[in-house]
Amino acid sequence: MAKTKGPFSELYTLFDLCDRSVAEVRGSYPNEMVCRKGCSDCCYAFFDVSLIEAVNINAAFHGLERKQKRKIIRNAEKFNVQWQKLKEMGTDISKMRIRCPLLLKKGQICQLYSARPINCRTYGIPTLFNGATHVCGLSGFKTGKTYPTLNMGPIQEKLAKLSQELTNGPMGQVRWPVSIAIIDPGGLFASLRHHLL
Repeated sequence: MAKTKGPFSELYTLFDLCDRSVAEVRGSYPNEMVCRKGCSDCCYAFFDVSLIEAVNINAAFHGLERKQKRKIIRNAEKFNVQWQKLKEMGTDISKMRIRCPLLLKKGQICQLYSARPINCRTYGIPTLFNGATHVCGLSGFKTGKTYPTLNMGPIQEKLAKLSQELTNGPMGQVRWPVSIAIIDPGGLFASLRHHLL
């Protein structure tokens, strides 16, 4: 999706901030940062996205070729079934693993890499959210050592604010699995996309 004015411009400003933060940590800690082309550990993390990220994913998805979209939709439908089963288990979501529907084959680059959400962009570096730190389990960051840590609280608050601006109602507070952003069962994301672009 091209950068536009309004909420999406602010979303891409957040993306740029996160990308710069990751680049700085990579530059300072190249041995600890193991992210590279072909690694897909983050593509199996169990998380949802804000409304504005979902609309952005939906817009980028609709820019793909028909054949590519069909494959992703098949993956998204399977993902939905797995997502519901994992949510019903009620265990710690940070320990759950589920393959993102945008990853068509293991080790392959995300089909919507430029539109990937904040969680994907920041996965490889130490982050702080709700008082707990998180880092990729494959990284070389050691427990007990101090590293630059990206505070996700203000970033998530900004995503919530931008999402709320899209719908002046409770829908802006809902978080969504990536698969729903793709399938868009009620046409919510498409209608917001068309309204804003």
